[in-house]
Amino acid sequence: MKDNRIAAWVAASIIGPILAAFIIAPWLPPLHAQPFFANELRLAGAVSGSAPSVTAQGVDANISLALTPKGTGTVSFAAGGVASVTDRRLFIPAITHCRADSANITVVRIAANNWALRNTVAGIATYNINCKIPIPHRTTASKGIRIDGFSVVTQIVTDVLTSHTFVDLETVTYANNTANALADYGGVVTITLPTAVQALPYVTAGALATPVFMNTSQAEINIEWQAVTTATVVYTIYGVLVSYTEALY
Repeated sequence: MKDNRIAAWVAASIIGPILAAFIIAPWLPPLHAQPFFANELRLAGAVSGSAPSVTAQGVDANISLALTPKGTGTVSFAAGGVASVTDRRLFIPAITHCRADSANITVVRIAANNWALRNTVAGIATYNINCKIPIPHRTTASKGIRIDGFSVVTQIVTDVLTSHTFVDLETVTYANNTANALADYGGVVTITLPTAVQALPYVTAGALATPVFMNTSQAEINIEWQAVTTATVVYTIYGVLVSYTEALY
């Protein structure tokens, strides 16, 4: 009986602390790590053909995920992946980025902070309108900016347009001592511009069949359409709204 008590004392006083110190302790988180939070990070593996995941989980309905480097370090992605943000919008005002092939289309101040282009001389006329989309690009494939859709913002009052026709969405590439190269952007573009009288500005959406990332050096994107006016129509151009995806690296 006495031997059993001695063995128990040795196990509790000597062997136990040794096991705790050298076998169990290395697998426990440090005290300052505070492993139990209302919101936590979950790392999960995946079967072949699927991607492992990093997921924010917890009691809150909406949980952001913060990646914070130390000191001057940065957060980077390994080569071969694609990281992008699709919820991007850009409004391109007509008074700065659009032109017409007629002196009758000029800048007008409709109200404070409400400016546009408008035909200031009544009469039957054909106007070709071109807008430059100031989207940056990168020369690496699948990088930079990809235009996913656009809308033309116009207004027609007093009378209807005879016609209102979309011409093209194209890239224009510039090179030294070389003719400018024009090419369709985004494949087939589907848009039906209005001709009826509109009491308020109208936003007409266009869809692109095959949008691609801009990776052509020294290039820009232009959009062009044509309006044929009747004798009394007042035609106003506010600008172009562009939705795009931006590759992050």
